[in-house]
Amino acid sequence: MSGGVTTTAFVLTNGSREPFRTTPICTNYNRLVIVSPDGKQTERFSWKKGIAPVVVGAGESKVWSLSLAETPEFKEPGTYRMTWKIGEAESDETVVVREDSKKPDGG
Repeated sequence: MSGGVTTTAFVLTNGSREPFRTTPICTNYNRLVIVSPDGKQTERFSWKKGIAPVVVGAGESKVWSLSLAETPEFKEPGTYRMTWKIGEAESDETVVVREDSKKPDGG
């Protein structure tokens, strides 16, 4: 993540026969779990009382986009690990590398 905006898409596909209810990304039960280069784990979400649910119909998908460059947890250079949790379900781990934005001497 250097020299521009890095946007990541999160896709929820409902493979069941029933509608699936969740909340928008990074709210209530729809969270990012981020492990920083120093091993500190944080959950990225805000609790919003009375938030309208997002309903994903049977056989349908919902896509959320998020700019990781604007996410405060990714502010320092290094290698981060990230998973996406919706309720009890958790995605596979994604590795995110933030490069140092400072140019080396002489360049």
